[in-house]
Amino acid sequence: MVYRLKLGEKIKILEKGEGSPVMSGKTALQGDWLRVLTDNGTTGWSFSYNLTVYDERDENALSGNTEDTGPDPVLENILARTWYPESYRTMIEINRVDLSLIDVSWGFFPGADSNIARIVSADGTVSFQYTSVVRHSAGEYRFEGSSLVVQTRGRGAILVSYTDANGMPQAKFFVPLDVTPEEIIAAETERRELLLATLSEAGPVWRSGNYGVLQFIEGGKFLWSGWQILSPSIIPAAAGSGGDVQIRYFPRTDLTESFDGVLSFRFESSSTWIHFLYSLRADGLRLEHVSQSNIKDSVVQTRNLNPVILFFTSSGARGDL
Repeated sequence: MVYRLKLGEKIKILEKGEGSPVMSGKTALQGDWLRVLTDNGTTGWSFSYNLTVYDERDENALSGNTEDTGPDPVLENILARTWYPESYRTMIEINRVDLSLIDVSWGFFPGADSNIARIVSADGTVSFQYTSVVRHSAGEYRFEGSSLVVQTRGRGAILVSYTDANGMPQAKFFVPLDVTPEEIIAAETERRELLLATLSEAGPVWRSGNYGVLQFIEGGKFLWSGWQILSPSIIPAAAGSGGDVQIRYFPRTDLTESFDGVLSFRFESSSTWIHFLYSLRADGLRLEHVSQSNIKDSVVQTRNLNPVILFFTSSGARGDL
């Protein structure tokens, strides 16, 4: 980009050229690539979709009497879609779906039939009653009668901005998706259940000479006896003999070379989750304790400085480190 055109600014067309289609979602916008000249001498290429082209010798054109351009496919696309938080697409692309950050009800709903737009997020619902939607500048649409403004962005995304009840400006990115949040949640839940099932099938009972006997059972449960050497530094005293086990977090990308994932245990008599990086190999199951402080944004950022490492085998052979 060499220059940003201002609303209402006049430029001179130097020539028409060829270029890649400009898309809004899967819709190609109508228009031409034009090489233009601004008043300050800047030249560059601009797509004509958001320009009003007229002959300066035409008095009617100068007074604003222009031909109706007809339906606006970009606006039609905005109003017709359900828009989801941009973080959903990011999680899918990096293959890290954090189930605590996705909900089937969250999104931007333009309300084409009711003229009431809604933004639903973890913070609640914000509603905007509007009278019409008007295009004001390049890719910018104002929902008249409210503070809501939608701007188109790259890769089919939109930026939704508004003023909240405290008079503070807010902005959120939303995207269209080829899958529903229900499908995203179901796929990630199945992935996690399969990983736990793999640990159970490879055992089913894991034994360590120092750290006791660990067993993964159906329904996201575990039994663990003989863990007292890990108390109270890692496992609280009198925590119990079992509880819930989940895959809640992800190892940082460079850690995936050494670890398959992160296991989180919560004993029946404790409310604290205890986390371990784990790797399942032919010779056994390796667990490495990870402090909660080393986890950020659902990702294990770094290993403990002096990690406690546990090794279990499924054959009953002694396994300690």
